[in-house]
Amino acid sequence: MIQKIENKDEKEKICTEILEALPEWFEMPESRVSYAKGSREFPFWADVENNDARGFIVMKETSRYAVEIYVMGVKKEYQRLGIGGKLFQAFYKYAQKSGGT
Repeated sequence: MIQKIENKDEKEKICTEILEALPEWFEMPESRVSYAKGSREFPFWADVENNDARGFIVMKETSRYAVEIYVMGVKKEYQRLGIGGKLFQAFYKYAQKSGGT
């Protein structure tokens, strides 16, 4: 289930956990730490099932009228199940409402 995460510590925890599980995508430890810390400040959604975060997406506003995906990841065992698409849909819907598309 896709959830908007508001708690900054939870955002950082989810981001860290998933990026650490994807070292081939995020090879440099310092970049994983930077993304996790940065994700605390931006709109954040996670796919959570049975208290397990399976994937996440973070939005960064680049101007009043534009947004970008700051960072995103889905655990390997949950890839190709449509989770990334669902996360993007939540991101996109929020961006449309906030005027960032």
